[in-house]
Amino acid sequence: MSKIVNGLNYNGVTYVGTGSTTVENYIVKVLEIGSWDMDTNTSVNVAHGLTSTERLTVVQASGFIMGDDLLTITPITTIGTISFVVGTEPMDAFIFSISITTVSVHRKGGGAFDAPTYDNPSMNRGCVMITYRPDA
Repeated sequence: MSKIVNGLNYNGVTYVGTGSTTVENYIVKVLEIGSWDMDTNTSVNVAHGLTSTERLTVVQASGFIMGDDLLTITPITTIGTISFVVGTEPMDAFIFSISITTVSVHRKGGGAFDAPTYDNPSMNRGCVMITYRPDA
């Protein structure tokens, strides 16, 4: 069973906000990407707040990118070392890595997100969701 945690609403579009929920001994942590002018910057780092042992238990990472119009929502995911963006060319945006402190999200130069429709730096660009086993 899934649930929306701290659901946020922008111009009638509701999406999952920052928070977490428990799924069979795993936590699904939802992190806001925050400000990201995708037309200018190819990547952004999002602090995840996991301990060093929790980071080693991550089993899934996904998320979505929100367009400046607040109507275009594009899911992104990472499966193993291959990343896909639904509705655009593979690898236009992807979760690149999960370091000790951050989740690194990248976009491809010249891709769908390297455009003025993704350049508003004053909005939350979307979210990243990571599933991991919490420390006992």
